[in-house]
Formats: sequence, structure tokens, C-alpha cells
Amino acid sequence: MSIKFKGIYNLGKSSMRLQSAVDFITTYGWALLLIIAFVSFLYLFILVPSSITPASCSMVVPINCRDVIVATNTSALSTNIIILLSNSQVYPIVNPSVFINIKGVNTTPTGCNPYFVSPGGDIICTVPISEYVKINNILSGKIYLNVSNCAFAINYSSSTCKDSRIETYIGSFTGPSQPVINTKITISLSSNSNGGNINIGQPAYLYANVMLAGYPLKGAVVNFSASSQYVTINPSISTTGANGTAIVMVKASEPTTSSFTANSLDYTSGSYSINFIS
Repeated sequence: MSIKFKGIYNLGKSSMRLQSAVDFITTYGWALLLIIAFVSFLYLFILVPSSITPASCSMVVPINCRDVIVATNTSALSTNIIILLSNSQVYPIVNPSVFINIKGVNTTPTGCNPYFVSPGGDIICTVPISEYVKINNILSGKIYLNVSNCAFAINYSSSTCKDSRIETYIGSFTGPSQPVINTKITISLSSNSNGGNINIGQPAYLYANVMLAGYPLKGAVVNFSASSQYVTINPSISTTGANGTAIVMVKASEPTTSSFTANSLDYTSGSYSINFIS
């Protein structure tokens, strides 16, 4: 007579499965931990900083900081700080230059454009730094802008000033490094006109898209002009929004073909034509 111990047999099979699971975790657990650690690193140090820390900057009055880009060229292993400023006072400023302090170290003073900045005019400064900043790493520092303020000039006019007093304006910036190839400004024009044709008396909208280092430049002042005397632009000066686009309305009183251009920060777009038909 034979006796079978089913309970003990089943218990043995369960123990084997448990032992296999323990062996698997012991063998591959380190790999799982590495994967979890890598994903956590990507999230905490790559994805999160760029999403929760947008680029920002500020200056003391009468200078406004409109935008800042931490521009890294991954091929040349170089980084530039590109700053868009504006002169909010009623007097021009001349010969702007800027240096940046990062972690207690000053960069070499760098000239900005344009040389003569009218009231309300924009200033663009591109400052190379010695530190190579990897993509999405956060960089912060202080901004020092040196200008000749025409408010204190002995001989002043609306287009020039001499013997003016040099002043320094201080600000700060922070932002994630972004990949760029160059630091050029580009301006392109487009409109909502149907194939470039619009009836006279009917408004059309003209769009100027301003890009800096391949990114939309917000807060840039754009001047629009038309080649035809029968065309009005309202307003003739507009400012780019967060998408880097400035919008104006154009209208013609007579049938005509007009070319339009847009200028910002001493850069001019190519011409764009609209046919105003009866």
C-alpha cells in the first residue's frame, strides 16, 4: 500500500517558484535599480528643470530686460548669453556694453547693438562666457550694463549726444541652456491676404516673425514700412509677443502693389508684396 503526500509535494513546488523569484531578483535587481535611477535622473535633472524654470531676467529702471537666451553650441562646445533690453527713459543712450557675473567671475565687457538707442529702443547683447553649459542645465548670474546717458550730455540732440555721463545699470537672469548653432536675428514677413491679393478698402494683417538663435524673440520692437503712398500701416510700430510675432493692419485707398519690410534691432526683413485690387 502506497501513500502519496500531495500537500508536501505542492509545498515543494511553491518553494521552488519562490526560490526562482528570489534568484531572479538577486541576479537582475541591480539592473532594475540602475534603470530606475537613470529614469529618475532624466526626470529630475533634464526634463523638470527646463519645464519649471523658464528663462527670465530683470533690470533696474530705466532699463527693461525683455528676454534672455542661454545659447549653447554643442558642436563648438561654447555658450553665449543673449539678452534683449530696452531703453524706457525719455532720453537716448549711447554705446551700450555689458558684462555678466557668474559665480563671482566677470566676463569680458562686450559691446551691444545698436550704438545709439532711441527712447523706447531695443538693445541686443551677445556675451560669450568661458563656461560650457550643457543643454537644459540652469544658469544664473548678474547683468551689468554700461551706457552713456544722453540726459546728462552737454550737447544733446535727438540723434546724437556728446560728453554724456556713463552710468551702470544692474540686473539678473536665470534660465535653461538651449541648443543653437548661431546667434543671428532673422525677420520674416507673411500676411493673411489671399494669394497676395486683397480688395482696396479692406484690411489685411501683416505678420513679422522675429527669431533669435532659432527661437522666437519676445518683446522686440518692430518698425514696418510700405513702398506705396496709398497704403497705411496701423500701427507702424509693433512689439512681438511670446511667439515672436508682431502684427499690424495694412489698408490701401487706391489699387496698387506695395512692398513691405520690417526692421528690428538694426536687422531688416526681405520684402513682401501685396496686390490691392478694386
